[in-house]
Amino acid sequence: MTGGLHAHTELPHTQEWELYHNNFSLCSKKTRVCLLELALDFKAHHVDLIETGSCENISRHYLTVYPGALVPVLVHHGHPVYVSHEQLVSAAKHADSAAKELLPTEPE
Repeated sequence: MTGGLHAHTELPHTQEWELYHNNFSLCSKKTRVCLLELALDFKAHHVDLIETGSCENISRHYLTVYPGALVPVLVHHGHPVYVSHEQLVSAAKHADSAAKELLPTEPE
């Protein structure tokens, strides 16, 4: 799966932002910290991995969220954003002016 927003995919959701994550995943932690820093309210869906006692990430349900079976997945208005770096950029683009520090204007 390619990173970024997958606007053609619609997932069931109840909030603007939802995050499928695992507490031990560093990429999940990176996305959680970003969402908290940007004060974006999100619904958390903890996904068990083999390291934490089960393989929920390869369940039929989770494979509909992310066919690549990885965490985290950020869902915005029902559309998944894959790859944690892309999730940070997507969240910052939708946050208020405090997010400007996360999106530099100079490419370097």
